[in-house]
Amino acid sequence: MSDALSKARAALANVTPGPWGAADGGSFGGWWISLNGDPSNVTIAAVPIKLADADHIATFDPPTVLAMLDAIEAAEGYLKLDLRRRTLDDAGRLADALDRVRETIGDNDE
Repeated sequence: MSDALSKARAALANVTPGPWGAADGGSFGGWWISLNGDPSNVTIAAVPIKLADADHIATFDPPTVLAMLDAIEAAEGYLKLDLRRRTLDDAGRLADALDRVRETIGDNDE
């Protein structure tokens, strides 16, 4: 796991789990972020903030970010396994080519 992924995962350790939601700030203006998904129970007031910003913050609640980190780590693991497989395949092809060269030139010493 990369440093960036480790830091992102560690940053979530004590964060309110969510689900998070965004709500109209009403007469106060701006938009509100609710960390428990209930717009009537606002935990963070951000004024002024654009709706797109509030939705973005609310969308990336801890379960979502953890799922994304898990998917990235799984993809990294798959890529490492694929690289090992390809390396072994390449080594096998090189050994076969070397055998053919040896046969061609009549060199049986290994």
